[in-house]
Amino acid sequence: MEKLSKVLIVDDEPIGRQLLEAILFPENFDLYYAENGKQAFEKALLVKPDLILMDVMMPGIDGFEVCKKLRDHELLENVPVILITALDDRDSMIKGLDAGADDYISKPFDRVEVLAKVKNITQLDRYKRILNEKDEPKTKEKNATHTDANLHYAGLIQKSLLPSHEFVNNLLPNNFIIIKTPENISSNIFWITEKKGKIIIVLCNRTNQGISDVLMNILGVTVTNKIINKKDNFNTVNILDDLRITLQKYEENPENGSIAFNSMNLALCIFDRENHKLQYSGLNIPLFILKNGKAEKIEGENLNNSTQNQNDFNSIDIKLSKHDGFYIFSNNLLKYIEEASKKSGNKDILMLLNEQQNSNIKTQESFFIEYIDKVISATNEIKDIILAGVRI
Repeated sequence: MEKLSKVLIVDDEPIGRQLLEAILFPENFDLYYAENGKQAFEKALLVKPDLILMDVMMPGIDGFEVCKKLRDHELLENVPVILITALDDRDSMIKGLDAGADDYISKPFDRVEVLAKVKNITQLDRYKRILNEKDEPKTKEKNATHTDANLHYAGLIQKSLLPSHEFVNNLLPNNFIIIKTPENISSNIFWITEKKGKIIIVLCNRTNQGISDVLMNILGVTVTNKIINKKDNFNTVNILDDLRITLQKYEENPENGSIAFNSMNLALCIFDRENHKLQYSGLNIPLFILKNGKAEKIEGENLNNSTQNQNDFNSIDIKLSKHDGFYIFSNNLLKYIEEASKKSGNKDILMLLNEQQNSNIKTQESFFIEYIDKVISATNEIKDIILAGVRI
């Protein structure tokens, strides 16, 4: 049975602890509590939480000092911390991030924001449980080759990052996500989060299905998450700029650009659900939209090793209306459908979407599941695809 994520709630005010408990308890988190900074550090040592939610203003040791103390302790230095600040207290937000906090939440609490941030951080951090698992491996794992075992665990780490159906449905009620992967590992990763009423959707794709490709997907998603959490104002272009710059710093020869970034296929969407506005930037992955009853393809940019300037990326802003939709196909699925269209005269993606314009989201999902099974069954290649669809 999967272990629950352990969350330590730190607040000297009972009402603060109770409000967070009311939000998190129904989501099956294992909750612990502390009333001040000293208790927080002692409780963290005792329970080794997966996440600490900590109020900044506390008597004695405040949240900033506790955060610094955690970062200086070898057993707690990697525990994620979300600091809780007063509304619009920008100085506290910056000071908290400098102290080593991973993110912040403003008072009064917004339930959707709290759940989005807590779930994203605990999902991103869950891989540590897999790597630290001390139980004896199963007989099958004992007999597996070293490479097979690495692939197995890389796949488990990758799965730990995938958002739950409940989380996605809470943010986007009219959606479907079709995922088909060979065994336990995929060259694709789909990720979603929410900040300030805007929903960020990422599909990251690599060419192969080896360990390095899975780890690069994980790195891309993790860095993207950190970039978004540290920005008050963000758009698809400055997220991609920061992603490239950050990955470039990890390279052995950063002056030559980022090999990791330039070999990445990525679709990045920011959806303002209140105003029905969609912003899109893509690296080699197109976006498809159904708008005013007509399907349209929006091409992603073709990235190459010369892409090192600050203004290489473009964003597309789209105003959507009720019943419009947007769709992201992973590269493998695009290839399967396009090849089937050329060889057998099958309908292309735009034709398929146009036929589904009057269907509800569940009918669309059923249609594409059946169609995808039919198309890829005619090939002998590994089936590794993702299709995500959202209806307004």
